[in-house]
Amino acid sequence: MKMSKEKRKQIEAKTDGRCAYCGDIYRFDGEHQVDHMIPRIQGGSSKVKNLVLACRKCNNLKKGRTVEQFRYYIIGGIRKYIEQAEKHLELYNQYISDDARGLVMEELAIIDKNIDRLARSGAASFYFDDIEVSE
Repeated sequence: MKMSKEKRKQIEAKTDGRCAYCGDIYRFDGEHQVDHMIPRIQGGSSKVKNLVLACRKCNNLKKGRTVEQFRYYIIGGIRKYIEQAEKHLELYNQYISDDARGLVMEELAIIDKNIDRLARSGAASFYFDDIEVSE
């Protein structure tokens, strides 16, 4: 997306030159892009209020999702990690002490129980969560 230097500076200033999602510092190396918080494909505008700086990795992960859809996409990734960890515990059961297995299962259960609550409360937040979004 072509834009004026002035507009890009306004966008960079919104997050102090950091990726709006992970907080990575902008390094003028082409790794940061401008992202539509509400994607154009979902009716978002190209006005400064709807644009943020995003590192290439976060922008590629977000794709055409809104910020809330992206948040839940990441949470889904955490759930998949929990499922994989549980499968690995079963697979390597004979090599893991009961105490260690119990501790890991307890921690995984706590994470799983709190994922939705964290997302709803905003505790599972992005770097920019104070930025005002307009459609």
